[in-house]
Amino acid sequence: MWEVYSGTRPGKPARLLILSAVLLASTLGLAWWQVSASRALAAEQRVENTPLVVRPPIGWIANPKAPGRFVLPTRQQGIGRQRISIERQITFSYAQGSSFRSPREWIRERAQRDALPFSDYRPARIGRFWGVQATRRLRVEHRGFGFDQDSVIRVACTPRGDILVVEYVPLTDLTLGDLDLLDAICRAVRVDDEAVAKSPAEAWAQVGLAARLPADACVVAAREEFAGLHVGFLENGEMTHAIDIFRTWMAPGRNAAEILRDVAASTLHAPWVDLPTPDELHRADGLSMAIMPNPAVEQDDTFSSAGLVWRDPRNAVLLIARANPRNAAQAESSLKRLAEAIAFREADCAPDVDASISAGMALSKLLTQQGPVAWWGRELSRDYLLESRTGLRLQVMERSAESRNPRLGYRGQNLTIFPQGHESERWTMDEHGYEYSNAWQGESADGTPTSLRTKRGLDGTIQHTIQLGRLNRTVKLIPTDCFISPPMEMIAQAWAANQDDGEWLLETIGPWGQSLPTMRLRPLPPDADGRRRVACQWDWQPNGRIITFNVDQSVAEVDSHDVKLVAVDRARAERAIPAIRGFLGSR
Repeated sequence: MWEVYSGTRPGKPARLLILSAVLLASTLGLAWWQVSASRALAAEQRVENTPLVVRPPIGWIANPKAPGRFVLPTRQQGIGRQRISIERQITFSYAQGSSFRSPREWIRERAQRDALPFSDYRPARIGRFWGVQATRRLRVEHRGFGFDQDSVIRVACTPRGDILVVEYVPLTDLTLGDLDLLDAICRAVRVDDEAVAKSPAEAWAQVGLAARLPADACVVAAREEFAGLHVGFLENGEMTHAIDIFRTWMAPGRNAAEILRDVAASTLHAPWVDLPTPDELHRADGLSMAIMPNPAVEQDDTFSSAGLVWRDPRNAVLLIARANPRNAAQAESSLKRLAEAIAFREADCAPDVDASISAGMALSKLLTQQGPVAWWGRELSRDYLLESRTGLRLQVMERSAESRNPRLGYRGQNLTIFPQGHESERWTMDEHGYEYSNAWQGESADGTPTSLRTKRGLDGTIQHTIQLGRLNRTVKLIPTDCFISPPMEMIAQAWAANQDDGEWLLETIGPWGQSLPTMRLRPLPPDADGRRRVACQWDWQPNGRIITFNVDQSVAEVDSHDVKLVAVDRARAERAIPAIRGFLGSR
């Protein structure tokens, strides 16, 4: 071929072939290097105020006004002065959810908010977590000039509820090279969290449990203060549902049906009315189990079903399946398989029920004898911002001594204000914290006006009345010697926080006042500021709360998987919820 084109004949054809091969290899190597260099990632860096650790491409610039966003300006487009910069962008974001959500549903809700649909849904990963990727086309306009620009979003949710989002905007059209770069970036993402870093074997051993799971199941440990873990399950490459698994306990007189109905009442924000009573089943190995589906699963996605497995009062485990209504049946099936397979191992996290109840009785007697005077003084008024899955709220806590004389008892109110309305709770209590009354006004989850009235007399019996629309129902509860009245719970929590060690089980009023669950208190090491802390759990909510107290024994903050409560001043509260000013001014 060389001879035909050149008319010459090489003296050494072998050398020519070698040189040609070297030249071709060099050209291909240079092309490979250029492509690799364009996709090379920078060193790890943390996204501000999140546990996300990411590696943006080399040469991309962080946007100081938008933490987690990186850009690569590439070219100008337009005519004359009407020119705009077209840049590639990638944005990393993170949110701590209260429980697992389907990534596909998250993207669909995002599309509804933006009024711009996504398409081409497909399974994808961020770090080690499976999620969903989707694309859409944006119209970019600036001073009369415009063009179409593709964007791609990838969303993953850890089994415990962390939302990881990566959004990538190329120059204009989305190419295979862009998708390869996005894959490399997403593979490098990790969550810098001790619980997430634990292996499945470590997570199971930490809670003293064992179960056989599908090979593709994703296991994440819960925070170390509470013995639990979260398991995510895949369907066709997507994580569609997850199950929370937490150690709990069963105090004498407390049964599985009550615990599961309390779970439903709390998560559905509605009383026990019309809630089913789950049947108890017995496994061949002697363990017992009970399962209750969510009776409102088509309208509510907080949980699809709940289950309890127990061997004895000390060894019990609560399982709660999280899924949207489309995947509720799959989630319930996974929960049943887990309930049938889960096994108990010896673990320090299991409470000594008998000893803790005895300690609770002694504490209840001590606080009743001393009364709240030593802890409360004459009066208190505090504002708290409460952030939960239902939004941001202000909680005003007030209490004062009757006629400014603590020996006559106390009265107080808890007022919760949110943009759409408010809830109020008023209470009175004698000087020992024994006799008390409580009245709550608000709405159930479906908007029905609801009131709860509770009263405990000298005989110790608690009478509780629920008025839900036209329904009026009264129940009587007979507490044990380890009962503590609702206004006194904070004193018990503060007392436990100030101890160096120990564990107490106290009987309390349950969700919507229809039961008598037990509350478990354990002191934790002080925080960085030296403030005392306590781990607080309930048998129906073992994934509990960490309460931090100020020096004056008032609550500084409450931190849990579903609620964050922080003490604030009124000015900050009004900035967060402007509707507060008008409401409080009208009181």
